Amino acid sequence: PPPDQHILEELEKQSVLVYTPSRKVKGKRVVCYDDRYIVKVAYERDGVIVSNDHYRDLQNENPEWKWFIEQRLLMYSFVSNRFMPPDDPLGRHGPTLSNFLSKKPVLPEKKWQPCPYGKKCTYGNKCKFYHPERQHQVQLSVADELRAKTKIPLALGKEEERCQCSL
Repeated sequence: PPPDQHILEELEKQSVLVYTPSRKVKGKRVVCYDDRYIVKVAYERDGVIVSNDHYRDLQNENPEWKWFIEQRLLMYSFVSNRFMPPDDPLGRHGPTLSNFLSKKPVLPEKKWQPCPYGKKCTYGNKCKFYHPERQHQVQLSVADELRAKTKIPLALGKEEERCQCSL
């Protein structure tokens, strides 16, 4: 047993830690597929998986588990014998560690990243970045912009469009 076994036992009493089942058969330890057990327990209890395993095989096995593993996996490292999970487990724009670990995480407000091309951007309304100069403009599709410029009402049919254009 590890030297700090009493800490693990206390965490198990608090239902913070769950051991995977195992048994001995003819002097040999037999264990279940622990990855599946870990993901299943965490999924059912809406918990957090603390592991550096990506569980790729299980992500392909069950679509619900795929989303859960992507959103509730806490990877970590040890720095000078100190357990160090990241302050932003889901990336720069994700929740903080304390928010990630809470039972009901609060989703951060969407922060729009400014467009690196600025006014020179050629993506138009399809650009996924924030354009402060377009803040008060209504985003129209290219077809709607052309219709507005030629002043052809949207309700007109193709034959009526041809008649109006020839006039």
